[in-house]
Amino acid sequence: MHPCTRWDQAYSSDCCGIQPCDTKEDSESHGKVVNARNQPKENMMSETPNDAAPTNIVWGVVNDIMFWSKIKGGLKRTGYPLRRIRTDLELMETLKAETPGVIIVDMGNDAMNAFAVVQTLKEDERYQSIPILAFCNHDDVAAFTRARSLGANNVVTNGVFSVSMDDLVKELMEGDDDEL
Repeated sequence: MHPCTRWDQAYSSDCCGIQPCDTKEDSESHGKVVNARNQPKENMMSETPNDAAPTNIVWGVVNDIMFWSKIKGGLKRTGYPLRRIRTDLELMETLKAETPGVIIVDMGNDAMNAFAVVQTLKEDERYQSIPILAFCNHDDVAAFTRARSLGANNVVTNGVFSVSMDDLVKELMEGDDDEL
């Protein structure tokens, strides 16, 4: 299977057009998103849909302890409850039980393919209305552009995120898209 199709692998610059598919199986699966059990993306969220209305909880899809600490500290001022999500499986399981008001995604998350997370959430009509705030390194223009094209509502650099996260989350939570 071509590495760019793995939901649980970090995005690599040698995937998706730069690295050629070596086998017939690779070329057939190229561009399709699957999870660790090789289930096609469209089956990943098909179990027990969550019909609950969005809450004011903010999910942080982050593994980096520094950014997790910044998120916890920055969002204390907002009063929004916060939940840390570390893996794609945890994300899917938690979505079955509750719907967040905003999802914050670290596009440099090594534990899962953050791009597949954004794409999957924005392609599934049950979850596409959940605002996504993505952040990435200031010099990673490709990640910035790709996250935006996949449907992230707001994509900012790590520096902007650290300084303005509470305002950014409030804007998304309140549906204030004028400044985004």
